[in-house]
Amino acid sequence: MTPARQTRAQRLAMPLARHVVRDLAAEHGACIRPVQLRRTDLDTGQVEQVLVPCGHTLATVCPACTDRVRSTVVGFYVVGVQSVEEFPDRPLGSEHVKGHMLTVLRNDFVFARRL
Repeated sequence: MTPARQTRAQRLAMPLARHVVRDLAAEHGACIRPVQLRRTDLDTGQVEQVLVPCGHTLATVCPACTDRVRSTVVGFYVVGVQSVEEFPDRPLGSEHVKGHMLTVLRNDFVFARRL
């Protein structure tokens, strides 16, 4: 059975495949702009294509990668704050502690700006 003919306006009203794939990826929380890399197994010589997340930090470009980067930054921030508590016996006048405090303060500003 042959498909019914469609007018040009009907064909243009249908969504493009790339838009459908992008919306589906965003719906499932996957990267919408993956980078395609070629991976070669040195033992067998087999070549395969691998899709790697783009890692973008702007939510307008790739919301999934932005969320992933934000959670990573929060994780690093939490680990950094906990490392200060591991060494409470350092004297407060130490230059090392002052430098560390300035680094923590800078991280606070960078983290607040990214939110």
